[in-house]
Amino acid sequence: MANKFKAGKFLVVIFLSILIWVWADRAKTETLPVTIAVLKVNESAEPQLWITFNNRKSVNIDKIVLEGSSSKIDDVQRKMRERTLAFEFFLGPEQLPGLKETVEYSVNLLDLIRKSQEIRQLGLSVQSCVPETVSVQVYKLVENTLNVECVDESSSLLEHESIAPSKVTIPVPGGWTRPAQIKLTPSEIKQARVELITNKIPFVELADGQLRYSNTPVKVKLPPTREKLPVQSIQQATVGILASPNLFGKYEVKLTNEAELATISIKATSAAAQRYKDEPYQMLLYILEEDAKKKGEQSKPVVYNFPEELVRNNEIELNQLPVRAKFELVPIKPNE
Repeated sequence: MANKFKAGKFLVVIFLSILIWVWADRAKTETLPVTIAVLKVNESAEPQLWITFNNRKSVNIDKIVLEGSSSKIDDVQRKMRERTLAFEFFLGPEQLPGLKETVEYSVNLLDLIRKSQEIRQLGLSVQSCVPETVSVQVYKLVENTLNVECVDESSSLLEHESIAPSKVTIPVPGGWTRPAQIKLTPSEIKQARVELITNKIPFVELADGQLRYSNTPVKVKLPPTREKLPVQSIQQATVGILASPNLFGKYEVKLTNEAELATISIKATSAAAQRYKDEPYQMLLYILEEDAKKKGEQSKPVVYNFPEELVRNNEIELNQLPVRAKFELVPIKPNE
């Protein structure tokens, strides 16, 4: 009996010690400064609103000072070391009461973080944060009908054979004029040159990767890949002079770099190259009345006189930088 009493007394002592230790731990508070935190726009909350931090969808929080028991602080530090905890907070319409057409808000960041579910789940409180407020712009978007264009993953414009429908409706800021886009991956580009691609969703980018989508999927077809044209060289190329009627008979045009203009590098089919060689002039130089007002040597870019149907059918193109013709306008004496 005495042994049982001693054992029970021992267990009570242990239990009381644990209670005292837990109470002491809870009574002892520590602070933890966090310097990697961010406030983001909750883009999925309301598609008809555009919420932005001066055209950005997120803003860095310089510092948050957390406060809590030693065990809670230790737990947070462990999770931070293991990278299983990120301090990301989200701003949506629910934190912005009384929305108007277009308005700028000063949001109490400290209050927003203190009320966040993330902090509550950690069992900590927020002592302070820097900055304490952030500036937020809110725009109500309006449905607008936009043309659709096709781009690759680098946002470079792709020539398309067909896009249907060619116009879609997307919520955008008032006065928006830019087209909607559909973006194709390299594999989709390859496929679209062979067959029609369906169910591509057009979008617009408002700023900083903030996107708004159409509810209408489109179909797109790209033109087939054209064969590479062989490089051809045109020798003894000629320049035709086209002058304003008011200058006719008054000036002689003397080219000063004919040798530089005599050879042209092109990419073309054999038939297209021969057709171009047979043109009376391979280049044209336009002389305007304003050119007659200038003295001495001048220079102007020449116009390469490619037959329009060859260009339209992708049978010929220039294979060099455009050359400028250098020339002088020499007045013709009346009796010459």
